Amino acid sequence: MEYVQPIGGAENAPYVDGDASTGTPGSVVPAKAIEGPQREIMAVIAAAGLTPDSENLNQLLDAIKKLAPGKAFGEPFFHLGETPPVNALFFARQTMLRADYPELWASLNESGRNIDIISDAEYLAGRHGFWSAGDGSTTFRAPDPRALVLRIWDNGAGIDAGRVAGSYQEDAIKSHVISLLSAGNFGATSNATTVPLTSNQSEGMAGVRDGVQTDVTYVEHSVSGSTPAPYAKYEGEAETRSKSIAWPLAFYYK
Repeated sequence: MEYVQPIGGAENAPYVDGDASTGTPGSVVPAKAIEGPQREIMAVIAAAGLTPDSENLNQLLDAIKKLAPGKAFGEPFFHLGETPPVNALFFARQTMLRADYPELWASLNESGRNIDIISDAEYLAGRHGFWSAGDGSTTFRAPDPRALVLRIWDNGAGIDAGRVAGSYQEDAIKSHVISLLSAGNFGATSNATTVPLTSNQSEGMAGVRDGVQTDVTYVEHSVSGSTPAPYAKYEGEAETRSKSIAWPLAFYYK
């Protein structure tokens, strides 16, 4: 759009009010000066997917909020700070009142955004990567990705088959075989020998057998005479993880 000066005015001339006491005429307003801005505003409202409403004088503001990059309500974004930005919250499984966050709730339910709002029963059953409908009438619940690694949904690739989008998954180690060295040869790399465990020796080994977690931490049987058997013990931390950076994940609510 461009500036439309008063009729008879020079290019970019200002509008002035008439003053009868001094005989100063007011500017004559051309139709284009009135129609142009309205058309421009209507185009923004339409682009935001809003229905024009003569009683709502905040529609241009609402449209700008919707169309502004990085301000899609409810969408996750990383934030480099321990306090969320203005008009934003960190994802933390919080239950929210629809009356307190009307813009967010309305935006999450816009048809063009295609955000899945699941039932709270699904959410509590382990699908807490999505927004929940809460109690179904007055509340809704935020996703809970805290302290978890994000994984792209498999979507038919067959690598992480069977996963439902937004679902939680426990940590795991890929199935593998471990060979244990004879305890008498530990530290001697030149003559170290691999000793397969017998059923007696392996029965006390810590780990998972036939899907059952055992509580014994090591094997201490004898292989022959006074020679100690191979043994295994717990090593490592409370979880399997890679190196990481802890960034807060936030969302705008208005």
